[in-house]
This record gives sequence, C-alpha cells and structure tokens, in this order.
Amino acid sequence: MLRSVRIVDDFLPAEIFAAQKRDFASARWEKVRFRNLDYRGICSDKLSDPTAFFFARHGMQIRLRSQFFRIYEKDTAQNTFIHYDTVLAGYAAILSLAENDRYNGHLAFWRHGQTGWEEVIQDDEVAVALTEQDGMVEDRWELTELIELLPNRCIIFPTKRFHSRYPKIWQEPWPRKIKVYFFDLESNVQLNPSSRTKEIGLT
Repeated sequence: MLRSVRIVDDFLPAEIFAAQKRDFASARWEKVRFRNLDYRGICSDKLSDPTAFFFARHGMQIRLRSQFFRIYEKDTAQNTFIHYDTVLAGYAAILSLAENDRYNGHLAFWRHGQTGWEEVIQDDEVAVALTEQDGMVEDRWELTELIELLPNRCIIFPTKRFHSRYPKIWQEPWPRKIKVYFFDLESNVQLNPSSRTKEIGLT
C-alpha cells in the first residue's frame, strides 16, 4: 500500500504530453452530476491513451477506474473544495497539463482542525459528516502540503487523504488544466527511484 504522496516529474514522454494537450484543447466540456453535486468543466470522452502504460513506466501496475480532463476557468464557482475520494478508488493522480511559464495552481493537502484528521476514517460517521460539512470552509483546516502543478508533473496519493485544488477560486486569465486518474493498485509497489520522483511522507 502506498502511504505517501508521490510526485513524478516528466510523467509522460514529451510527444505523448504534447498529444494530451492537443486532446485537452479539443475537449467538449460538460457538467457532471455525482452524489447530488454538480461538477463543472469535465471531459471524459478522450480515453484512447494507454494510461496504464504511463504508470507502469514509473513502476506502478494499476487497475484504472476512471480518467478525465478537468478545466477551471476564471471566477467559476465550484461545489466542492477540501474533500476525499474513497468512493471512486483507492488512489488518485493529478497530471498537470500546464503550458511552460504559466501558473497552473497547486494541489493542497489538509488536516481538519476539530478532528485532527489528515485522512478520512469511515467508521466514525459523526466525524466524517463534520469534515464533509466543513469542506468549503478553509479556516477550519490546517494546510499541510502545497505542491505546484508544474508542466507534466503527476501527483499520486491515496484517496482517503483530504485534498483540494489551490487556490479555491481560479483567478488567472488562462485556464487551469489537469487530467485526473482514479485507480487501484494491482500489487504492493514501489516507484522506481529516479531524479523524476519525489516522495512526501505522511504523518
């Protein structure tokens, strides 16, 4: 089981990364309803790439559950902020499709102020409900990690971790561009050590 946040720079080969950005540019954006909430700026119809191969390139055998492009445009309101994603899969990955020299935001990890949780504990239904209630209220959380979404950087983490985009409301004149993967692991894995991979231990 992976218990750390993994940061893999140069996640895709250059030509594949360029192709992903072209696919993003031609995406058809939709509003998707899931668990009584609307999620804007989703495109799940570009599924032709051999995603599992990209993870295998970095030592991970995965069972893909879903993948989609996500766009955030200036001042667009969202219905979620700090959250967990265990209902979707055991692990998530955020791939930054940023252009060179253009800020693409950060991925943030959080500790809940009242419960002290950095990851959800499903057995405690009362505390789970409290964290969900507080998910849109930033001052009820402590920021523990802030990772910049540099071009072709992929951040891999367990979905039970409380996380969010950052900033909460996108303010740049260009869009924030990412691809999201949800997956389970086929086996207990270790990423191949290389200069492209960093690891942030979790408390």
